[in-house]
Amino acid sequence: MAGILGNIRAEADIQTLISNAIRQKAPEVVIPPGVYKVQPASGGRVHLQVKDASNLTIKAEGVTLLCGKRTMAMEFVSCKNVRLQGLTIDYEPLCFTQGEVVRIADDRSWIDVQLDAGYPREPFSRIDLIDRVTRFRKRGMPFLWGAKAEMVGESTVRVFRDGIGKAAALGDLASLSTGPDPGGAPHGLTITASSDMTFEDVTVHSAPGFGIFESAGQGGSTFRRCSVTPGPPPTGATSERLLSSSWDAMMTAAVRKGPIVEDCRIEKAGDDSWSVQSTDYLVLAVDGTRAIIASRQPYDVFPQVGERLVTGLTSPEAVVASLRPVNLDQVSLGAGTRDKIKAAKPWEVWGVSAKVFEVTAKDSFPFPVGQNLYNPDRQCNGFVFRNNHLHNSGRILIKASDGVIEGNDIKDGHAGVTIAPEYPGAIGGVRNVVIRNNRFVGTGYFCPAPWSGQAGCISLSGQGSIDAPTFRDIVIEKNYFEDFNGPGIVIVSAAGVRIADNLFRNVMSETPNPTGQDLGIDGGALIWVSRSSDLTITGNRVVRPGAFFRQKVVWNEAESDSVATLESGIVIERGD
Repeated sequence: MAGILGNIRAEADIQTLISNAIRQKAPEVVIPPGVYKVQPASGGRVHLQVKDASNLTIKAEGVTLLCGKRTMAMEFVSCKNVRLQGLTIDYEPLCFTQGEVVRIADDRSWIDVQLDAGYPREPFSRIDLIDRVTRFRKRGMPFLWGAKAEMVGESTVRVFRDGIGKAAALGDLASLSTGPDPGGAPHGLTITASSDMTFEDVTVHSAPGFGIFESAGQGGSTFRRCSVTPGPPPTGATSERLLSSSWDAMMTAAVRKGPIVEDCRIEKAGDDSWSVQSTDYLVLAVDGTRAIIASRQPYDVFPQVGERLVTGLTSPEAVVASLRPVNLDQVSLGAGTRDKIKAAKPWEVWGVSAKVFEVTAKDSFPFPVGQNLYNPDRQCNGFVFRNNHLHNSGRILIKASDGVIEGNDIKDGHAGVTIAPEYPGAIGGVRNVVIRNNRFVGTGYFCPAPWSGQAGCISLSGQGSIDAPTFRDIVIEKNYFEDFNGPGIVIVSAAGVRIADNLFRNVMSETPNPTGQDLGIDGGALIWVSRSSDLTITGNRVVRPGAFFRQKVVWNEAESDSVATLESGIVIERGD
């Protein structure tokens, strides 16, 4: 690929070096610089695997892993205290293609994308429309997932989706991405069932899924100066890449201790920038202290012995004494339960996978059939996201507690920071999160979602009540906001939120997008609040607010005197 320098090496070299070091319990292995064109082992789904390693440093400065199949690039499994330094991951062929919109159907039901020279001639259908001037996601673009695509000629992709021609204009650019090849495994770099891992100066330029994905295990990983950014143009290309990873840039899910992410760079990924996530389970049957629970996805991580299942921050809990997998088709379920599962859509309460366990609780199982649960012990708590640079269309998504988000430069996302369990039903809980000293610029300009409560540049979007809030003890302080669309901060189902010493400059200058409209969220409110208590607002400034700024604080359930007191903590400066 153009721009990648170094010797081309045989794929066996790098795997052999690492495998020998693990077997010999060596403290360090050095990979000679160069480009390694790799393929998965015969029948395999991973190009390079590091398994059962401990106390090992892998030095890979100047090394590029050039993956020949759209399947997982590198996987760490059951490792402890392993450090990876300096590796770059890329794909040939790429996991996406790109081009220019050259034709739009009269009924706006499809568009034709003329593919750029040097990019794959394949009809990928996960499409983003790109502004040809900024070479970034086009402002005003709606959600376009669910599109279908086919080749029409050697170098043109026709993309079908109702109304796509209304969003596109002739001359727009487009990226078209994909996940893994059939039979392949998603993501670029993955870390599974591992602990105390360190990744320094690792770069992912393309990935058939997430760029970097960590799940299960004890966690406690550190990511320092890592990047998920577009790579150099492929061979034969003259245009710069429009995309890095096909899906999210970085995610950690269902680990006991959250990661430290510092001085990293994320640009032009296909979805969210970074997230810490947990998983939820649905109760299918209960018999005393025993219960049958199912996961949402077949890859979800189940709780371990001694871990807890809860519905919220102050709910009763079931402590797991034992668990074993069972066959969904063979377990005894109550009347109508199996029919509900079969009829449910994936996003509905009863939309579960066939991954099912029998759980025995230590003392009691205080939850009924149909109740959603989550595991607060495997929620990625204790995370740090500090001094990172994000120029990406996705958000920061938080589903964990006891965390800090500080000193980050966050630009052009559809949102800035969203704290939301995103579980079906009114469950979930997050506490003790600090958002401070960040710079937010240009959020809220695409992918409107009228049904969603995630309407702010910063959103605390819960489904709990005022008496049983989803969020507690959240601090939003000393941040800089500029040029966001819609509300600045949305707070739903929270207690003990402090908003202090933030600066809002040149915000709310364009017609608010309709996100949150179905829920009554006012796009002209700087701060919008519902089902919350114990809110403090002090020392905030709004400099030159735009024409669509209408009110400092909207809190329909609160007394007018209370709202006036809160609004006194916001000073408007309309001059220069």
